[in-house]
Amino acid sequence: MISKVPVNLLLGVALFLTVHAQPKILRTPTNSPDVPPCALTCVGGGPTVWKMSRYYHGRAYTTTDISKCGFIGTPVVTANIVGRNLFPLPPAVALNQVTREKFGAFVLGADANAQEVNKRALELHWTAHGYVC
Repeated sequence: MISKVPVNLLLGVALFLTVHAQPKILRTPTNSPDVPPCALTCVGGGPTVWKMSRYYHGRAYTTTDISKCGFIGTPVVTANIVGRNLFPLPPAVALNQVTREKFGAFVLGADANAQEVNKRALELHWTAHGYVC
């Protein structure tokens, strides 16, 4: 049986956890010291303009600016693709050239050229974890 919980209580718990949760990063590419007040999670996503890669023929590519996150070293970045027309399977994404200021992303799979990916309005959504002090 599912009980009904007041929405205000759920929002309060979510806000408490968001404000009081201390991120803990076990390892980063630059092995920054684990200082909890300095750890930051930065996220982004939305409409993405994909271009044809100059290095990987037939693959859509985009560069994402994360400089506003303020990382002092290379963060740990994960990403996925969302959008309409993901049937039968959503395409995968591979990241490269991750720095504290930007990263590149390739679309992998069939129909991964920029024209098709832009037509399907596929968006890159990402999360970066790193240190800011």
